[in-house]
Amino acid sequence: SGREIKELLAVAGAPCESAEGAAVRVSVYKHVLELLEGGDVSSKMGSELLGFLLMEVEFLPPSAVVELAQVFVDAVKSGNVTNTKSLDLFSKLLSSLASRETVSYGNGNQMTGAECKSHILNSLCSSRWDSSCVIHLAAVFR
Repeated sequence: SGREIKELLAVAGAPCESAEGAAVRVSVYKHVLELLEGGDVSSKMGSELLGFLLMEVEFLPPSAVVELAQVFVDAVKSGNVTNTKSLDLFSKLLSSLASRETVSYGNGNQMTGAECKSHILNSLCSSRWDSSCVIHLAAVFR
């Protein structure tokens, strides 16, 4: 329900400086994305939730941004993107990633955020996309 989601988002106020706080935020992002993809929330509530998540991206640590971007890549690869509006968040994650000085990607490889963004996009481009998300993914690349 909308009330449960708002309470969950209040918990997401945990400080990102701690590993536990970052883990809580990532968990909230993943849960909200599941709700959006499952159609369990109204369009209006989905837009509000997405708007909140978009505003909070810049406060996430680099590791969380990488993890969440990978969630989208995995969803696209498996054809599980039904709510294409959520791809706005993927675009924001990629932009945020590109602005980070150093991130850890893959097996702990250190690289710039821009390099990591390139790796993520290469991974995405090397897979098949469901025809329902092609146009929306093109907007992400733009």
